[in-house]
Amino acid sequence: MTTPTQAPSGFAPYTPAISQPREPTRRVHTIDVTRGVAMLLMAIDHVRVYAGVPPGGPIPSVFFTRWITNFVAPAFAFLSGTSAYLLGQMRDGQLECPYHGWRFNHAGVCTLVPSQPGAHPLAGLETVPAQTAYGLVWACLNEPYLPMPSIPEMADDPDDGWETGFGTPFEVRCGLRSITENFRDSSHFAFVHKRVFGDVTPLIPAYEVRRDGWTLAWEFVLRYAQEWQVEDGADAGSKYRFGGTDVDQADPSVSGEQLIHYRFSTMSVSYVYTEHPHGGRRIVCQVPAPTAADGTECRVYWFVAANRRFREHYGSVAAQVELESGIFAEDVPIVESLDPAEAPLELDTQAHVRADRYSVAYRKLYRELLEEFAAAQPAAAELQRA
Repeated sequence: MTTPTQAPSGFAPYTPAISQPREPTRRVHTIDVTRGVAMLLMAIDHVRVYAGVPPGGPIPSVFFTRWITNFVAPAFAFLSGTSAYLLGQMRDGQLECPYHGWRFNHAGVCTLVPSQPGAHPLAGLETVPAQTAYGLVWACLNEPYLPMPSIPEMADDPDDGWETGFGTPFEVRCGLRSITENFRDSSHFAFVHKRVFGDVTPLIPAYEVRRDGWTLAWEFVLRYAQEWQVEDGADAGSKYRFGGTDVDQADPSVSGEQLIHYRFSTMSVSYVYTEHPHGGRRIVCQVPAPTAADGTECRVYWFVAANRRFREHYGSVAAQVELESGIFAEDVPIVESLDPAEAPLELDTQAHVRADRYSVAYRKLYRELLEEFAAAQPAAAELQRA
């Protein structure tokens, strides 16, 4: 689970616009709907009580309303607390409930009840391991099995003036592996993104995927204005050069090809790193998080980072975020039309070509991680001993 936060050391500082009027709070529609259904079911059961109809009995509808209330009542209370938590704010390093002002420390322990100072009820919050990195909050439901992902290119030169810009997270109806593979796939540029990329070749040369632990890395050369033109030559001319758009197109000294560095860290952190003229460096990073138990829906967090020289030559990070936002928007309807919605781990169920070397390596890595993790669980170890 990832959520934008203040950027860490080495990034441009973020100053909230506290002088601006506060925007209306966005409610979580799913929570509101679920609570509404719970209220409806509880209301039906209350009608039964007031009508003098005894619970249970042979009538299925009466039995059901009594039985389901045992579940929806706790759910309603839980979701009420969830809503309060989502609307809470930090006070002196503690989370403050917006309803009654109760405060909870980092361990989830209630430390203050304003209506009764000194009281310490048993109420508490469930906590999970979390830390901040690259301007995002990283959380795990249990103790983390893998180390935090890293982006070493941003740490090579702390004086390089890296600045980040966060795109708006978006929902996508596909699996975690599907959206991750899409972000790292290059053979779709000439088709899905031809409006933005212009005349790039659809030909993907052979490349080697290198593995280091639970990370993958590879490079390939993307060629502009060769072997492919948009709409039979109309509007020809390379448009998108991973940030260096119009400036590079007008510069005759700039090559017609670009070396693309791809990086991936299990489970789903991937980024593309490019180097540009005049010492410019740029990164686009994507981190999807599953939001459905069946693995068919994700929320995608992403950001663009650029060093000082890139911004001096090509413009603000905000402009880069806007540019990339349009590219992500073109990907969504494509990945949401995939069948199956999740990329299968069985490699023999799909056809693969040279451009899919990363996808093949990624799925093998993913399967190996699942098997290793499962074998490390106490239940699995006990079964093996038996």
